[in-house]
Amino acid sequence: VIASPTVPTGRIYMDFKDGKEKQETFVVGQFLNHVQRTYNVSRDRRKTMISGISMGGVGSLRMAFRYPDKFGAVAAMEAAMEPGLTWDDVPQQHRWRDKAMLDRIYGPPFDPEYWKANNPSAIAIANAEKIRSYDLAIYIECGDEDGFGFHESAEFLHRTLWDNRIPHEYRLVRWADHV
Repeated sequence: VIASPTVPTGRIYMDFKDGKEKQETFVVGQFLNHVQRTYNVSRDRRKTMISGISMGGVGSLRMAFRYPDKFGAVAAMEAAMEPGLTWDDVPQQHRWRDKAMLDRIYGPPFDPEYWKANNPSAIAIANAEKIRSYDLAIYIECGDEDGFGFHESAEFLHRTLWDNRIPHEYRLVRWADHV
């Protein structure tokens, strides 16, 4: 069974700091429970995968790394994320979201600590032992000509996972653009 929730552009499948939007809470709670109950699919985490492209990719990584007890696998393609563990680490060319979007999601005003708490690389480091103990299968893919530069973010995440001994598969696809 494949089930796909949709959110408006720029929402990146996460709970906003102000609590007005709670996409992550919805997906890992009510939505997942509804799919498992309605379609009589296994509740076994090893048979449950989360996947996404672009903003769905970053959301999938965030949720899988935060809740490896709910998912057996995660696949993220061209994940819309920034290469850095803190906002100050993110190079200027990768700060692609405008101030209004940043404030809507992480503020207002923009809260760099909330950004870090929702950064897949930072979550992976914080939950490394839990991710390894649940043996979460991780697949990351991005094109080497991604117009948003997400290939640099995918490479950063790959190095973060590698440095923290978190098994994963990483593919940089030659001549591929975003999605």
